Amino acid sequence: MVYRKGELSKNQINLRWPHKIAVSDVLVRARFSEILERERQLGAAPRHWTVLFRGQVYFIVFHFPTPEAADAFRVEFQGCHFDPNDMGTGKMKHIWNPRDTYDVKRPELPSTEKLAYAPHRAA
Repeated sequence: MVYRKGELSKNQINLRWPHKIAVSDVLVRARFSEILERERQLGAAPRHWTVLFRGQVYFIVFHFPTPEAADAFRVEFQGCHFDPNDMGTGKMKHIWNPRDTYDVKRPELPSTEKLAYAPHRAA
């Protein structure tokens, strides 16, 4: 992987922001401006990870400096705790297979937000 000058590495992010929350990519797209503002307020890391939950659903991983900030973000945006030890290795390093899946779910969006992402049909 190529890094740009001044860009934080994964190790630097893990050291400075050890608490991780995964949020469904659908929710992130639907509420992007809210999430961006809230993560700035809570002091989140400037970079995110994208992981594939069991090869089916994408999640965006946000990194926080304190457990309180991570929990506040998790509750507000229907996220779940993320453990990097549950990631695959080698070619499968982007696959997330958590041992505890009780809080991993794809959120239900209000019907107006669902319509915003519906495929466009030509008339």
